[in-house]
Amino acid sequence: MKVNIKRVLHMNSLKFRLLSFTLILLISTLVINIYSLSSIRSLENVHTEMIDRVFKIDNIKKKY
Repeated sequence: MKVNIKRVLHMNSLKFRLLSFTLILLISTLVINIYSLSSIRSLENVHTEMIDRVFKIDNIKKKY
């Protein structure tokens, strides 16, 4: 059984490139998702702060 070493090495390098590409893609999507989640949470915090301020202003107006 004759095995062509160059062909095997070439196939291995292709597999390695594909695997590394998919890993990089996966990691980058994870990072992007985590970043977007954190930005959404910060936006929610800002929104609740604005609502709290509006209610405080309304309460102050009702007192006077």
